[in-house]
Amino acid sequence: MNKNKLDFLVKVFFFGSIWGIAEATLGYALHLLPGFLAGSIMFSIVMLILMKAYKNLGSKTGVFLVAVVAITIKASNLLLPFLPAMKTINPMMAMIFESLLVIAVIPLFDKKSNFSKVTAFFVASIAWRLVFVGYQGVNYLLTDYLASYLSSFELIVEFVLLNGIVSAIILTTMYFGIKNIEFIKKSDNLKIHPLLSFITLVLAFVLTLLL
Repeated sequence: MNKNKLDFLVKVFFFGSIWGIAEATLGYALHLLPGFLAGSIMFSIVMLILMKAYKNLGSKTGVFLVAVVAITIKASNLLLPFLPAMKTINPMMAMIFESLLVIAVIPLFDKKSNFSKVTAFFVASIAWRLVFVGYQGVNYLLTDYLASYLSSFELIVEFVLLNGIVSAIILTTMYFGIKNIEFIKKSDNLKIHPLLSFITLVLAFVLTLLL
């Protein structure tokens, strides 16, 4: 394997593991907050991680592979016999939709104008929720189970539109609040040692299984 491919894979596993760690730690802690706020903050963090991954990897395929790593880490919870499978599957599906919608708005984020970036934030924040509602609808038809927060048209509108807007505002605030920090600016081309990537991956699995 040549050096460029190795560097690419090291970064894929590193950023995927960072997402996995964020889900296991911040995601766990944020559950202490109201549901709409926890989800809004978590998605903001996820999108910032994926955007940074894109800056480092330079390809949508790379971002998709980062998501695959993070979702695989989350899937390790299926090994826990005391945890209902849907408690893992639904978050995994949310992660899939989040990553696909972030990838879809990358062309907007590639543009220099701040308006394009903010538009990307709003589109991704609302659209992944809309797709998730569609998934839950199919799930309801197959299993007769529907999450309480999607049990009425008003709650669906609140989940998709209101919470999506809140999420986009939080994301916009976080992005413009940190983008000029020196470390953040320099992290668009990280040099990551394979050992660091491996340790981060192991840590992500351990935290996911323990928390």
